[in-house]
Amino acid sequence: MKYFTAVICSLIVSAGIFAGLYSGSVSLLKSSQIFSTGTRTVTVKGLAEKIVDADRKRLRFTIRRAGNDLEQLRQDFSNDRKQAVDALSAMGYTEGEIFASNALITDRSNDEYVSKDSIEIGRYTGSVTFTVIVSSPKELPIKLLDELSMKGVGIDGISAEYEFTGLNAVKPQLIEEATKNARASAEKFAKDSGSSKIKTANQGQITVEAADESTPQKKKIRVVSTVVYFLND
Repeated sequence: MKYFTAVICSLIVSAGIFAGLYSGSVSLLKSSQIFSTGTRTVTVKGLAEKIVDADRKRLRFTIRRAGNDLEQLRQDFSNDRKQAVDALSAMGYTEGEIFASNALITDRSNDEYVSKDSIEIGRYTGSVTFTVIVSSPKELPIKLLDELSMKGVGIDGISAEYEFTGLNAVKPQLIEEATKNARASAEKFAKDSGSSKIKTANQGQITVEAADESTPQKKKIRVVSTVVYFLND
């Protein structure tokens, strides 16, 4: 009889605990729903773009040589640098616009994949890279290739990169425009967003790239703003 009474009491206590836990969980769930649905937001993005002219040009070309006499090769590169600088100066480039790397020389006899016949032709190979940076629309005339080639200086290609350095001057206007476009998108999604408050605003990434492949001297600046608005009920 005592055992039966104890079992009944345990069942009653367990039922009470379960009811309390269930009631608490329901209350917590309701509170969570009120918290999550009480504040509504909308996330929108605004885009602004601008086409500008590049204001700096970076030209590169490389002089290569090969030989079996290391000291002679170094002397040849020294002469090549002087002739290239003289030729560029004659074309109107200033000393502050011309940058030349030190000669990078490789001993091919240490390369197990190079044949002995090839090593006999030229054990040492090297290169000197020139970079010309200009802010004016100067070109690197094709006659530079001809002039240096006639002097025995071999140029391995010419490449050009165009840059825009005035980003700080146009960035505020583009950010303002992108943000306005984001707000217009918010108003499209919700009529009351005009009086909504901003929860978070992210300027996003600013990119500068060529406007298209055919005109690398034209740059496209792109700004995307992400804005989260509180929506009025």
